[in-house]
Amino acid sequence: MGFKQRFPVVSPGAGVVVSVWRVLLTALLAFWLLGASFALLLLTPVTHLLAEVTVNADDSAYDHDTLVGFADEGLRFCLGFDLEQIPLGDDDHTSWTADVVSHMLDVRAVFQGALLLVGLVTLTLAVGLPLYARYQGVARLGRLLRIAGIIPLVLTVVLSVVGAIGFEALFTAMHKLFFTEGSWTFAYDSLLICTYPTTFWIGCAIIWAAALLLMSTTSILLGHYLSKRNSNPRQ
Repeated sequence: MGFKQRFPVVSPGAGVVVSVWRVLLTALLAFWLLGASFALLLLTPVTHLLAEVTVNADDSAYDHDTLVGFADEGLRFCLGFDLEQIPLGDDDHTSWTADVVSHMLDVRAVFQGALLLVGLVTLTLAVGLPLYARYQGVARLGRLLRIAGIIPLVLTVVLSVVGAIGFEALFTAMHKLFFTEGSWTFAYDSLLICTYPTTFWIGCAIIWAAALLLMSTTSILLGHYLSKRNSNPRQ
């Protein structure tokens, strides 16, 4: 009939590149969901609210409001600002000692590194996801969003179960990933621990899990919607 339908020919090499591209974007988006939800914990209002209900004034030399102020300043210190109100000295009950400052500098390095990495991933996704949608189609982008949303969701469920069974063990394991053994253990009545007691970190974990649940669910639902759309990838 003189008419031939033409189909794009995809070489095996091109197929491998597309697969690697898809896996990389999926992994980066899953990481971004974890990192962006964690970044919410570094907002001053979040830290302030948690400190308001968790600081341990009973075992501290300072009253509730002073400890809350120290909690706010401790966060600012971890984000790169200088100390202004928190006292420095040799008595860990009333001041940040050299060991405490050393540990908090380690925390600063972790926080700043994490924020930098999240920023770089954000820029990568801002370029990579639209390009993927353009050349692979919106429906395939939707499937990518769904998978990327499921990964941190599963991780959250697993960590939540582990945390419910033994939060102290999980807290210790997380610290061992980033800090030298013994560099982060302090007396229960030290200024640092009274400012950031275990209940503070439990609150952080709950807020992180809730934010991650919301963001991951949004990614899954958006991905489900996009995957139903009919779109032809650009050749």
